[in-house]
Amino acid sequence: MPTVGIPWVHAGDVALAVVAALRNDASAGRAYTLAGEPVSLYRFMKTLRRALGHGAVVLPVPIPAWVRYDTSRARAELGFAPRDVDAGIAEAVADLRPKLDR
Repeated sequence: MPTVGIPWVHAGDVALAVVAALRNDASAGRAYTLAGEPVSLYRFMKTLRRALGHGAVVLPVPIPAWVRYDTSRARAELGFAPRDVDAGIAEAVADLRPKLDR
């Protein structure tokens, strides 16, 4: 997996930000960037493999590129606070576990 860092965001965090925007009259007509901290694809896949308890071996392919977004407006005006990728993956896998174990 490439070590390229990209911002991941949990769907639940996006939903909370949308609700906060709908409740805030000052948000009308404003745009917000919703993104988490950049995490490498390698780390994401390693974390997913660990959460699932199985999967292919994941090896890093060094590519020193990181993508970042400015989320300061969403943080200040909406209280946006994205969970870290480990927590997001653990929650997603827990939600899917009944379907995965069939």
